[in-house]
Amino acid sequence: MSPQSTFFADLPPKIIVKVLLKLPYPSLLVVQQLSRKFRDIIQQDPQLEVSLFKKMSKVYVEPVDNSKLRGGILRIDEANSEPVRLHPALPIVDYVLMLPADSAVLWNKRTSTEIRLLDLAISNDFISIPVVTLLKIHVHDPSLDTGYMMPGEDVSFNVVVKNPKGVRLGDFFRKLDAASNIKVDDLFRRGMLFGDQVHYDGLHEMKRKGLSLTGRILLSNSHERK
Repeated sequence: MSPQSTFFADLPPKIIVKVLLKLPYPSLLVVQQLSRKFRDIIQQDPQLEVSLFKKMSKVYVEPVDNSKLRGGILRIDEANSEPVRLHPALPIVDYVLMLPADSAVLWNKRTSTEIRLLDLAISNDFISIPVVTLLKIHVHDPSLDTGYMMPGEDVSFNVVVKNPKGVRLGDFFRKLDAASNIKVDDLFRRGMLFGDQVHYDGLHEMKRKGLSLTGRILLSNSHERK
């Protein structure tokens, strides 16, 4: 480590924690890989564990700026929602509707490789702070917006995730997989009615009320590296 890093590592753990709590989520992931001491501090401090979405929290925790984290869309309806902080990985997962949940991937810029979300420890992270036990996401039929749909042809559906111990990232994508593969007749499954290669592109209109979180999913027909 550099002299500056060595000086920082020699500080009392309480001081280190105060500094680390000011770091955004991606930076915390990097810091815990710098040394065993930093890893142990982050994994053993309750506040830092909450900030990494690994420890259940029943109260809102003010987020650190994650504006540099690029990806899809993640919008909270702040005017109608109780305070909530959503997992920063949600807008950067690439997933195609109807494919198995284990095909959801994150792009590793350092190695230029795709990593399966369900192979990562973060798949067990809570989806929000505070923790919710019910997640209901509406998958909107885009043809409803064109005005060319006959009555009764709406193929919109909801993804409902329940976990009394707190909804996690992996829970959501497993349920999205299952919900998009439900058969609507002998030939079609839900996801087929949206077209080929329809990509999950993030979440919007997210609202929390107590232990429930609702919102809408964004879809696109193009694959752009997030």
